[in-house]
Amino acid sequence: MEEYTKLSIHNHFGGRSADLTINRPIGDQSQFDLIKGFKELRSAKAEDFQLLAQTNSNNLDVASYLLMRKMASLDSIELLPGIEINLVNWDDETRVLHVVVVVDPCSNLLVFTKALKEAFVANGRFALKIDQFCEVLSDRRAVICVHGLKQDDRGLAGNPQMAQELLSMNRYFPVAVEDNRSFHKLSLQQQIKEFLSEETSAWFDAAADISSVDRQHFDSVLSPTYMWAGATFDDLFYSVLAGDSRMVRGEDIVKRVSYVARIVIDEGNGMQRSDINCSQGLNCVIGPSGSGKTLLLDILNMKLKGKHLIGGVSNIGDYNGLYDLSQVHLYGPDGKEIDVADGFEVIEGENLYNKVIKAYSSEKGELVKDMGLEINSQGFTDLIVRFTTDMNRYLRGRAKADESRTAASGALAQAKSAARFIAANQVQGVDTIAYIQNPNAGSAIIEFDERIAACADGFEEAKRHFDGLISIADKNGLSEGLKRRIARLRAEFLTALAIKKLDLESKRFSKQFNKDKSKLIFEAVQAYNAKVSGQYHQLNQKKQVLTDKLSELATELLSAKRSELDLAIPVLTSAEVEGSVKLTSKSEVARLSIEK
Repeated sequence: MEEYTKLSIHNHFGGRSADLTINRPIGDQSQFDLIKGFKELRSAKAEDFQLLAQTNSNNLDVASYLLMRKMASLDSIELLPGIEINLVNWDDETRVLHVVVVVDPCSNLLVFTKALKEAFVANGRFALKIDQFCEVLSDRRAVICVHGLKQDDRGLAGNPQMAQELLSMNRYFPVAVEDNRSFHKLSLQQQIKEFLSEETSAWFDAAADISSVDRQHFDSVLSPTYMWAGATFDDLFYSVLAGDSRMVRGEDIVKRVSYVARIVIDEGNGMQRSDINCSQGLNCVIGPSGSGKTLLLDILNMKLKGKHLIGGVSNIGDYNGLYDLSQVHLYGPDGKEIDVADGFEVIEGENLYNKVIKAYSSEKGELVKDMGLEINSQGFTDLIVRFTTDMNRYLRGRAKADESRTAASGALAQAKSAARFIAANQVQGVDTIAYIQNPNAGSAIIEFDERIAACADGFEEAKRHFDGLISIADKNGLSEGLKRRIARLRAEFLTALAIKKLDLESKRFSKQFNKDKSKLIFEAVQAYNAKVSGQYHQLNQKKQVLTDKLSELATELLSAKRSELDLAIPVLTSAEVEGSVKLTSKSEVARLSIEK
């Protein structure tokens, strides 16, 4: 949670007398209870809130805000200035929409509050029209947060005709929707979609939806909102612009367990002491040419994969000798040092999981002596062919065993990563569903495919053999009775094979049906979990990965052991080679030499 900021940008501080609600006379003055406000800040601190906004109804008491902000800073809380505005429904002025506005604390707040008061007085009530709302915000940076389903007739659900104009303000201001639970956004979208343009509807899919304390207690928020950023107005401004990729609910936060959280470089060998903290998200290496950007990436690749970069763009093609790997230490979020055995995936431009296929071939030698000798090398050739065949069989078996062990190692690393992820994110929400597919379903289908193919091959082979028997009987004039018995046996045999093939296909279909059904159920469950809890959605996905990878690990280890048991290293002795080559000659002297 270190990279996330817990926030609530809609809060009524200082008691109800600090709110100028729409039912109060326009001449009423607010009274902010600082003692109550300070107590509320302490409650926020106890619940680990880091970014708050003071947004009383139609009122920003600047003096009280400045005192509150100073008090909040003592507890490492950033308090932003804001206001909750009653925005008049232009189709029915008896109705209002609640809109929270958070403004830049560096702006002129006195000018802002003066403009608001003048607009309220002009309207004769604590409410703004849309043109006044836009005019007040036109010369300042602000974040807009509109009520969605909450407060019924004072949210977008109760004022759907206002949705298009309010949400389309995202072209000029960051706009978010406020509701108690994240799935309320889906319900809201269905209620207002006919009022939205295609462009606004597409934007709304990824728009930020947040929860806030509002008038509740800080310990009663059902689904607190976190911002993947720091605790400043700028962070809030750009995070709301980014939408739901930066503004998340507590149940959607996933604790990453497999990433480089820290890089420590020891001093020496021309390198300075460095301690680099990394984010679980995107990290950029920025610097002028020759500053060591590619060198750092090469170090990471060597530490994580044991290989240098392949497609480095630096002028230096070879980094050997430029650094000592023992000087560089990579640490995960758990503080443990990372090495190659942790099985991290490293991508350089494209995925580096490429299979290297090595072809083995034998090179035949040729002895040429122009001494009247003739070499009978047929035995040598047969020996080499046999040895080559045996060696290729051995090498293929060894390669298959190595491939299986490599796959098992990768499956083990992924299983360990998934297990760590599950341990760090082990939650079970009351609204979530757990479901795991059977990892063995695929292998059972493959086994049926092999048996069906063998049955089909046997069918064709049997047809050829029976046809061959009948052809032999014809050529040799054997009796018609014998040929009829062969034909009947042929029909019975082929029928039995066909029935067996149909039985296998039926069982294969049943396995495939169950596999497809399980997959559809898993996808439906995951789609549901994603809407209820992004964290549990990924947790259930990782449980499936863990199950699959453990099954794959067992399969690959069994395959490797089976391949190794079938291996026999071919041997070619010098005696066999010498005995396979025979020299002949018409020359008597040569023959004597050969015989000797």
